Amino acid sequence: MKLNFSIEPAPEKTSKAMGKELHISRKHAHEIATAIKGMKLEIAQEFLENVVTLKQAVPYKRYIKSVPHRRGMCTGRYPQKAAKEFLKVIKNAQSNAHTKVLIP
Repeated sequence: MKLNFSIEPAPEKTSKAMGKELHISRKHAHEIATAIKGMKLEIAQEFLENVVTLKQAVPYKRYIKSVPHRRGMCTGRYPQKAAKEFLKVIKNAQSNAHTKVLIP
């Protein structure tokens, strides 16, 4: 089975990482992935660390049935377990970038 990424950037300028069979909610994973899509590495790490420490909520756009509003935004939650797993995947992408000498 071929794995599809949402975009295909230049391989000499980017690094990839993927998490498979993570023990997290599919709905939480979808909302976190939507929130961090297109973010720079440092900004995404900071965002996920804020979610884990309950400082910033993940905005929910699709699965919003009985999800309460949060201060400063519309609906959202703090999916800590899923955010920790996404942090692991982002750290893996960062180490892949170090291996490809994209990040000094």
